Amino acid sequence: MTESKSNSNSRRGNVFVLLLLISIIAHGVLFSARSVQSSVGNSSTNRWYTEAKVPSNVDGNGDVGDEEYQPQLRQRADQTEEEAPAEEQLPHWRLATDCSSYSLDCFAQAQRDHKYLPYPFSPSLRKDIEVRSPNNNTVAFQQQMEWSVETFDHISEKWINQLVRENSHVPVEERNYIYPPKVPQDQIDACLDLTIRQNKTTLEQLDVLFSKDSPIVVPEPDTNMIAFTISDYSYVRDMLHEIFQMMDETVGFSSKHFFLVAIDQKSVELACQHGYPVVMWKADEGNLKDAVANTKIIVSYELVMRGFDFFFTEMDVWWIRSPKENLVEFQKRHDDEEHDEKHLYLSGHQNNPHAPNIGVYAVKADKYTEEYFKIVIDVLKQKPETHDQWIMAEVYRLFQHTYDNQEYKLGGTFKPDGPPETPSVQNPFKAKYFPPHEVVADEWPMPTHATLAIHTLNSTPLQMPHGKKMVAKELGVYHGFRSNPSSQEVGPNAAGYYERSGQYRKYIMLDTSTRTNMYSNVQPGRYHDKMTTQWTMALLIALARKTDRILVLPQVFQADMDAGTYFSWPMMDYSKVSEMVDFRETNFVSNRRAWKHDGGGWPFESVVTTALFDANDPEEKISIYTQVTQRSEILSKKAWRGTIHDSFFLDAWVCSLLTMPELESAELLLVNPDRNMIWGNLWSMIRRLSRHNEYFAEDEDKRKDTPPPVGWMELELKEIYDMLGWCWNTAYRHSASKTAASDSCYGKGGPPE
Repeated sequence: MTESKSNSNSRRGNVFVLLLLISIIAHGVLFSARSVQSSVGNSSTNRWYTEAKVPSNVDGNGDVGDEEYQPQLRQRADQTEEEAPAEEQLPHWRLATDCSSYSLDCFAQAQRDHKYLPYPFSPSLRKDIEVRSPNNNTVAFQQQMEWSVETFDHISEKWINQLVRENSHVPVEERNYIYPPKVPQDQIDACLDLTIRQNKTTLEQLDVLFSKDSPIVVPEPDTNMIAFTISDYSYVRDMLHEIFQMMDETVGFSSKHFFLVAIDQKSVELACQHGYPVVMWKADEGNLKDAVANTKIIVSYELVMRGFDFFFTEMDVWWIRSPKENLVEFQKRHDDEEHDEKHLYLSGHQNNPHAPNIGVYAVKADKYTEEYFKIVIDVLKQKPETHDQWIMAEVYRLFQHTYDNQEYKLGGTFKPDGPPETPSVQNPFKAKYFPPHEVVADEWPMPTHATLAIHTLNSTPLQMPHGKKMVAKELGVYHGFRSNPSSQEVGPNAAGYYERSGQYRKYIMLDTSTRTNMYSNVQPGRYHDKMTTQWTMALLIALARKTDRILVLPQVFQADMDAGTYFSWPMMDYSKVSEMVDFRETNFVSNRRAWKHDGGGWPFESVVTTALFDANDPEEKISIYTQVTQRSEILSKKAWRGTIHDSFFLDAWVCSLLTMPELESAELLLVNPDRNMIWGNLWSMIRRLSRHNEYFAEDEDKRKDTPPPVGWMELELKEIYDMLGWCWNTAYRHSASKTAASDSCYGKGGPPE
């Protein structure tokens, strides 16, 4: 009995010691957890603790719905080995720079890898700051302490002074770009004398250009070719420097070997000012009067007659790799008796490699091509209303069939009065073709690793220059001129299309809790509502104008017919505001050519993120949130709560930005006009503006009431709204991956709906 009792007491003692050890270990773990929590809360950098829990509901503002705050340490415990460590997570907006509009899988993979932090102004965070008083031992309290919070019941004079300052009236092209320098005046005068003042024909200008004594243009030595393009001012106004830089740096034909055939005087004058070789097309009787589209054929024939091998490329062909190796190989064929494809080097179409595309071709000057272009010109004179590409293609098919000893009759769409009589051919030949994936010519071009160039086509020839440029930009093949083409360094005042620095590197983008730079048309509060879309786009333009920033056009998500993301330029006509605000394509920020030159892999180093919400606190009407970051480091967090009249909500938001010293140097401004993208709030503003217009439309002596209160920014917003046009009938015809040049709304939009 005594022995048994002793063993029992011993077991009780062991249990007590074990429980004591467990208690000590538990207290140690708890102490450690509180220590981690405290250090996380005091950190000023983006960490994993910031509400990575994904709520399940969505509220009417388009934000993730509110839930009770969940301590993030519990989320850490659930973290898998594949998830990114806290220090490696990127700001939420990096999704827009790391994934283009075409890369739908990119977003899903990024979220699966937990690579990005959530949107910084979540509903639960805003409620903590505006309403709750969390216990000072919680992460919520630590977060709240990091925010500087101010309240206001009126807009101060300091804010108003910033708001009412006059917007710049200098056109975008003058204030937003630094172009390569102009040449001396005597050189400009010599160019204008040749092309305009002396009234020389185009052929006489070509004689001067290739003068034996002092030629302006000579063959490129590797290919023994000269190169040329043809354009009017719709391309030249913003692509003159681009085409000459691209031909020099990418294709391999400098301005000593490449010239422009301009078909209007404005293009000639601009080329002369910058010293680019140019001749002016003059449609006299000898040059097929009024047949401007046939210019390339006449110039081609004249070059062959002068003994010049040449390479032609249109302005809407964007080269991403040099074709010189192909051209050199083509030239070598001429000396090889075994090769027959050695006179004409054509490009085809992506959807039909055997259908000639005359946007790109190379020519060996010999009796074969002399006869070919002579017959093409003769047919053009007989059928001047026929598309030049069809004539060149049909005449080539005649040459090819004759070479193969097969009979062929010209056919197809010839205007007027059908096909002409088929001529006889004395020097037939077969042409060489660029493969369809090397020179990609299509309305919906698809680049591959074999691609040399993209040729953006349109269903209507010689139309839609804006649409063609936008397709090239969205695909990332647009070259984009540089301010300092002779230097590889990006200077302090670089202001080209992609390469920009200092005061010229200032952008603005739409920011939402759903996705940065995407406007969703299916959120509650604006479901399938065109009116809200129109006003939101107008507000973005007004904000870009007021902050003097370049607006990156947002993509639009629509799920009515063909669910997907759409570019905004096929639905919005912003041509009337293009002198006020500069624009960039949606995929601009995911194009690494636009990223900061010395940013160490960061597209933008300094970013201001801001949003306007309806306040949670019933005593307050609006809340404004702003966060300033340098890469991943958060420099400041500030919130404002205001009890002002609805008319001045936008004024207060814009003033809070304009008075921030960090805004001036920030490369990117992210704006979320959350409360203004809700139909009810928007309709209140529209009614105010309507009553305001009605009041001032009346004769002054008949006005009975005082004018309704309207904010300064509301009036500027209305001004922009009235200048925009819309193409709703075709806006959602093609989602982003199928958008073509013909989808562009630029210059043809109708009134808002």
